[in-house]
Amino acid sequence: MLSTRLGRAVDRSRTLEERLRQLQPEGQKTARAELGLLDRRVRLVYGAIVLAVVCALFVGLLIAVAFVDAFIDIDLSKFIGLLFIAAMLAFILSLMVFLREIFLAVTSARDRMR
Repeated sequence: MLSTRLGRAVDRSRTLEERLRQLQPEGQKTARAELGLLDRRVRLVYGAIVLAVVCALFVGLLIAVAFVDAFIDIDLSKFIGLLFIAAMLAFILSLMVFLREIFLAVTSARDRMR
């Protein structure tokens, strides 16, 4: 889902950049403003993707360490707890960044309708 949103924003940016040269000065100003907004959206979606991947990596590491902990005599429970907290923080931050991108997209769509 995130990669689809990223792809749409990038495609829209490319389309606007191609049309930019053909527009009148007032149209160029509007297109440049939209390009700035699309740039923000792309950065937000990219950040959400990075955080989601970091979360997945922490979960994978958490599972691996939990299995290792079962076979060795070292107590890794605190490390496992820290991995879980890190995974949840990355997940929550990913969702918050994604939600911010959605708000930005909806707000910009409403502004264009007016």
